[in-house]
Amino acid sequence: MMADERWLEEVARRANAQTWEVAVNGATSHVTAELAAPEKVRRFVGSALRIELDITWGAADAAGKHDGDIKVEIPGMPAKMSGAGTMMPTALDGAEGTVVEYTAEFTISIPLVGKSLEQAAAPYVTRVIDMQQEVGNDYLAGKLS
Repeated sequence: MMADERWLEEVARRANAQTWEVAVNGATSHVTAELAAPEKVRRFVGSALRIELDITWGAADAAGKHDGDIKVEIPGMPAKMSGAGTMMPTALDGAEGTVVEYTAEFTISIPLVGKSLEQAAAPYVTRVIDMQQEVGNDYLAGKLS
């Protein structure tokens, strides 16, 4: 699922992206999405905040766990997010499934205003990642067209 372009497109659409492009190359998923920029960052990026997200998953270990790398860039801003993901099989209440967890740090390197811009932009940057659970539930239930 996480390497399915249809799923990635739906994640971007539900994250309220104005435009998006997705691509999958082996174990790497790439999403470029433009969202309406928060007021505080418009002087840097204009009316749209372009987010470029790459997630690369490694091969499964003996327990079926995959480790991944996450990178996000925002063209036009000295901003980045990098981190790691873990995807592992699990059984909850007797049902088999998969748990995906992400840990990342988002920074904007602009003296004096960087922290306030990080706080304004972070929800927009993480929106695409946060939407994965909802879309994943619908994907697995066969609800995506």
